[in-house]
Amino acid sequence: MERATGVEPATSSLGSWHSTTELRPLVVCECKVAPTGCQTCARPGCATAHGWRACVIPLTWKREFARRPAQFLAFRAGRFELRDRQSYPMTAAPIALLTDFGYRDHYVGVMHGVISSIAPSAPVIDITHGVPPQDVTAGALALRESWRFFPRGTIFVAVVDPGVGTTRRAIAVRTSAGAILVGPDNGVLWLVAEEAGLSRAVELQSSQHRLPSPSSTFHGRDIFAPAAAHLWNGVDIEQLGTGAQDLTRLELALPMVQDNRLIGTVIYVDGYGNLITNLTRAMVEDFRRRFPNGKLLVTIRQGPQINLYEAYGNAEPGETIALFGSFERLEVAIRDGNAAARYGAAVGMEVILHAYE
Repeated sequence: MERATGVEPATSSLGSWHSTTELRPLVVCECKVAPTGCQTCARPGCATAHGWRACVIPLTWKREFARRPAQFLAFRAGRFELRDRQSYPMTAAPIALLTDFGYRDHYVGVMHGVISSIAPSAPVIDITHGVPPQDVTAGALALRESWRFFPRGTIFVAVVDPGVGTTRRAIAVRTSAGAILVGPDNGVLWLVAEEAGLSRAVELQSSQHRLPSPSSTFHGRDIFAPAAAHLWNGVDIEQLGTGAQDLTRLELALPMVQDNRLIGTVIYVDGYGNLITNLTRAMVEDFRRRFPNGKLLVTIRQGPQINLYEAYGNAEPGETIALFGSFERLEVAIRDGNAAARYGAAVGMEVILHAYE
C-alpha cells in the first residue's frame, strides 16, 4: 500500500488507511478519527497551519464521502486533492459564474481575481455575464438551464442583484444533487435549488470568509466570490453563517387552457431574439392528446398563424416558426431572423397554441 513519505499509517475502526500521492511533506495532527470525516481537513485553518497538500484518509471514508456531497466536496477541494487513482479517480469541480455585469467593465475580472487570490487552483468557468441588467428571472432561468451540465460539487455563483446593499440576504445553498449555490436571496437561485433539491441554506455572515469592509454595491466581489472560493478550499457551508429559512421563491407564470387554446407567455428572450415560453413539451403533448385529429398552430399578437417545426433548418429563410428548443419549451423564432425585433415582443407577451379540428 502506497504511503506518503514520513507519515506512519494510523489505524481506525473504519478500515485501513490509504494515502494519496504526496505533493509535499505532511504533518498529521491528532484529529483524524472523528466518525463524520477527517476533522483535520474540515477544521478552519488546520490545513494551512500544517501545510497540507495531500491527506492520508481511509479508503472506506472516501466511499462514504461519495454518498455525502458536502463532506466529499470539502475533501476534493483544492487544498487536499484526495485521489485514489486506481479505484476512485476524481478531479476538482469548478466554480461557475453567472451575472448581469456585462463585458464592458472590470467587474467580472475582479471576481476572478478574488477567487484566484483565495483558491488559486480553482478552475473558474463563466456561464454568462450577459443576463439583462437587473432581470432576476432571466438569470434564474439561465442558471437552471446550465447547472445539470456541470460536474457534481460545482459551486455556482449567480449575481443578478438589484437589491444589493439592502436588507436582502446573501446566501449559500447546498443541494441534494451536489450543486452548491451562492448569491443573493432574491429568487435568482430558487429554480435550481428547487430542481436540485434544497438540502441546507445559510446566510453569509462570517467576516472571516468575505473581504474586509464590503461595499454596498459590489457584493459579487466582496461577499459572493470569497464565499465560493472558501467553499472550494474545503470550508464547510455551516462555517459561513447561520441557517437561512424561507428562501425567496421565484414563481413563473402558469399556462391556461381555454377550450381549444393553450395560453402561455414569453418567459425568456435569448440573444437570437427567440421567444421562449412557459409551455413545456409535456404540456403541449397533453394538450395535443385532447385533440387527436386537430392541427396545432401558434399565434402571437396580431401575427400570422405559425406552424410547428422540428428544427430551424426545416423552415424557409425569414419564416416564423414554433419549435421546442434546448429549454424543452415551446419557442417562437424566425429562420435566420429575430422574432423579438419583428414582433416587438418581450417577456410577458402572450403566446397561444390553437388546436383546429
